Amino acid sequence: KGIVALSSNTVPAVSSARDQLGIEDEIKIVGISVPESSRADMEAGKMSGVVLWQPFDLGYLTMQLAVDVLEGNAPTGSTYKSPLSGKNMTTSFVDGSVVNYPSAGHKILADNEVILGPPIVWNLSNIDRFRGYPTDDHGMEYFLK
Repeated sequence: KGIVALSSNTVPAVSSARDQLGIEDEIKIVGISVPESSRADMEAGKMSGVVLWQPFDLGYLTMQLAVDVLEGNAPTGSTYKSPLSGKNMTTSFVDGSVVNYPSAGHKILADNEVILGPPIVWNLSNIDRFRGYPTDDHGMEYFLK
C-alpha cells in the first residue's frame, strides 16, 4: 500500500498523518517534495526519497518552446533542448547513476506533449547537494536559507 503525494506540501502532511495514525509500516510514501522537508523521514527510514525538478527550468522551457513552436522550430517527435533551461540544474540522479541534465533533452511527443527531462531523485546519498548548486544565481537562495 502506498500514497503518491503530488505537491511539495503534501509529502510532509501525508507523512505526519501516517505517523499520527500509527501505520508507518503499512503505508509507503513517494512524491514530489523539497528534499529538506523530507530529510527527517528519510533519516528515520520512513521514506527512501523524493522527486523534484527546478521550477525555473520548467518556466524557461515553456517560454522558449512557445516561441519555437510559433516560429516552426520545434517539430513533433524531435528531442528539444531549450538554450535557457538546464543551465543551473544540478546533476540528476537516476537509479544511482549520474546523468547530466538535460543531456537527453526535452522530448516532444506525437500528441504535442513535452517531457521536461529527467527529474532529480533526492535520497540520503545526495540530499546534502540540494544546497550545493553549481552556481550562485539559480534563484532559489530565498528558499534554501
